[in-house]
Amino acid sequence: MDVQQWVDEIRSRLQSCINKAEELNQENGEQPAPNSTAAREWALIQEGGMVPPESYRIADVLLVASSDYLSALTRLYVEPLPSFSCMVLTRSIMENTARVWWLLDNNIDGRERAARGVNEDLRSLYESQELDALLEMSSDPSWIREELIAWAIEQGYEVKQDRRGREFLQGVDYQSITGLVEGMLGTGGKAAYKYLSAAAHGTVLALWESLTPEMQDRGHEYVVKTAKWSGVSFLAAVEQKARLYGWAVSRG
Repeated sequence: MDVQQWVDEIRSRLQSCINKAEELNQENGEQPAPNSTAAREWALIQEGGMVPPESYRIADVLLVASSDYLSALTRLYVEPLPSFSCMVLTRSIMENTARVWWLLDNNIDGRERAARGVNEDLRSLYESQELDALLEMSSDPSWIREELIAWAIEQGYEVKQDRRGREFLQGVDYQSITGLVEGMLGTGGKAAYKYLSAAAHGTVLALWESLTPEMQDRGHEYVVKTAKWSGVSFLAAVEQKARLYGWAVSRG
């Protein structure tokens, strides 16, 4: 097998990850199975017992973005292989899927899941307001914030502010992205994520290491590792959703 055939095999395996997610959605009509955890929580949502399904909505957006990143990654695996771009996309996939894995944890109750989603939205609102100010835009998301805060107070959560002024619900589990990646993929995944983050942030030593003759000679190993962590991360999030939704997942 020549180099291009070998790279094509890597691309095929990554595409199979994307196909697996699409097939699961199509086979199940994107709906949770009866008596699944997701079905019970959706029933509570429809009865007005929980905030609109923030965690589900956010997780779906993150999975769509991750699938898009994975698709873009497959297009980069051609000769001559790139030095840095695969790292940035792999890191983004690991970040997004770790958050999906955390939001769709099948071992928490609906109230905790809803609260995690509210926390995600509150952080997003803060970032959006900063962006609007920089771009001199005039959107007003205050009504969304008020709705989220009202639900949190009704559920007995205390709303606090961190040192940057971002609001969050006290007592709701929150971990750094690095911690979430470690929870999803173990210490090997954590180490890979930290290295990829250093390269993506322009840390000179990480970038320089990628350009050393030794790393250039190990280019095929580098491709395998970025492909591995991209595919493994994506499937971990897809399978987490499948468990919550009560979908059967075939191996292979």
